[in-house]
Amino acid sequence: MDFIGALAAQVTIAGGFGFLSAGTYGLESSFDNETYGICVDLQGYDSVENLKREIAIASELLHVDINSRTPLPIGVGFLVWQLERSPAAGEKLILAALESRVKAIWLSFGSDLGRWINFVRENDSRTASADACKIFIQTSITDEVIQAVQTWKVDVIVAQGAKQNSSSLNLIQHKLT
Repeated sequence: MDFIGALAAQVTIAGGFGFLSAGTYGLESSFDNETYGICVDLQGYDSVENLKREIAIASELLHVDINSRTPLPIGVGFLVWQLERSPAAGEKLILAALESRVKAIWLSFGSDLGRWINFVRENDSRTASADACKIFIQTSITDEVIQAVQTWKVDVIVAQGAKQNSSSLNLIQHKLT
């Protein structure tokens, strides 16, 4: 997996904002071709150690001392329904990302995005500063967009569209219930 941190760093070096995924090992067993008509083969981090290793790779390429107070100009993305499968493990992964001073956490698809948004804010030592970790959410649910603006006050909303009765919408709805 030693390429995800490098890829996130290279995106940032090229002028974008690089993200790496976290907490998705075992995902391939959650989807099957017969049920959904697709085969998903995603990989991420099954441990805090693996996540920290990828963050360290990005940090080295970006010339940011991982032990400094300088924010690391990458983000880490989490599938919330994966965090919800093992909340204690999910919390450890998020804490590892925050301790590495990443600039953003991206949270997508789950039954309680608010819980994880609050967890990030409560555990980010930079919350009250201009360097606070930015919170991105991705959703395809209108009520979550409204809640993200009015209640959660997230920094970025990525609205994912899905046409009615599409396999992506059915897959999303299946994972949210």
